[in-house]
Amino acid sequence: MIQIFGPENRQFYMTPNENGNGFKRIDGAPVLANAATLGDAIRAYEDEHAVLIRPYDGSLEAIPFNTGEEPKYFFYDNSAFVGGLVDIHVLRTGQEICPKQSLSFKLLEGDIVQIGELVC
Repeated sequence: MIQIFGPENRQFYMTPNENGNGFKRIDGAPVLANAATLGDAIRAYEDEHAVLIRPYDGSLEAIPFNTGEEPKYFFYDNSAFVGGLVDIHVLRTGQEICPKQSLSFKLLEGDIVQIGELVC
């Protein structure tokens, strides 16, 4: 089973503790999917949260693709916001992998897909 976290279901969040003098961690609930590829995981997340995730085309002037750079990032559209950018990474046995826009990237049992802020 693949776990998927993103803007609609954070992996965890911090909330003030009962004493008001610190914070405690609250774990989020993942989307669970039998996803063989990154594309399968994205579709499962889209279906679960009624969002649209599509490859970024380099069209934003502030975030262009550099010559020879492999395309990365995705547009993220939900009911509140259209055209936000996200980065997708895979956590695998202590490694963080950036598959860029490779929708055919093979996922392995136990992988965690993180859809979030631009990282790389």
